Amino acid sequence: MDDDIEVIMNTGVQQKDSSMAVTIAISVRALFDMEEEHELFMTEGPEEFLTSQIDNEDIPLKEGIVFPFIRATHMVNKRLLSLNPEEKQLFQIILLSTHSAEGGIRIIKSVKYYKIPAALMLKQTSATSKEQLKVAFDGDSVLFSDETDVVFREKGLAEVFKYEKEMQNVPMGEGPFKVFAMILGEMKKKFSPEDDPICTYLVTARSSNKLGARAINTLRHWGLQIDEAFFMAGSPKGPILAQIKPHIFFDDNPGNILGAHEYGIPAGLVLAGCK
Repeated sequence: MDDDIEVIMNTGVQQKDSSMAVTIAISVRALFDMEEEHELFMTEGPEEFLTSQIDNEDIPLKEGIVFPFIRATHMVNKRLLSLNPEEKQLFQIILLSTHSAEGGIRIIKSVKYYKIPAALMLKQTSATSKEQLKVAFDGDSVLFSDETDVVFREKGLAEVFKYEKEMQNVPMGEGPFKVFAMILGEMKKKFSPEDDPICTYLVTARSSNKLGARAINTLRHWGLQIDEAFFMAGSPKGPILAQIKPHIFFDDNPGNILGAHEYGIPAGLVLAGCK
């Protein structure tokens, strides 16, 4: 909408140490369902859009695709602080908006209405847990480096099997989401297993019999405990994601992203490694 981007941070959440926080930036159209408002902007123009926002600023916006994910992170923050009021490793949500300050009042009021952290992703239809934060990761080029994807691209599947067998006990390099997964792992250790509000999943195209061992060995080497690992052997990931119902799934393959969306699962495309 406007070209200048405003950043609104939720001052109601007192982050004790921003350097220790897990900062997540979210767009307003991901947090709230603004399809009707966007259609008005496109068809009637910015002035009518702004007028509508002002006229309806006391009417909360509807929940958007990332809303359950943010609500779940807020729940984890509350649980962590209940264990330790001085906890510093918390989720910090920043809302990014291209709205003007005047038009953003409705957004700010909606944030206060829902009592979620943040102030200023494809539609989710699958019901997600309110008691747990569920995050699912692909393996290669996401949690792990893209080294095996490079071998596949350049030499084919047969060479991948040979390469992985030779490197079975050598941990893979770090992928772009390894740090995020490790932080979630650190948070999980602060809870008892039977009362853990965070669930993490590995959903990889690798097969368990030929390519699974190295993935497991790498996770062990990192000291990263994943709640459940699914080795799909190239099968579509959508059906298993529909059973897991994660708040968000990260993958580097556009086909897997579309497959997740077919089942109403929010998914983020990781722009790293091989394409």
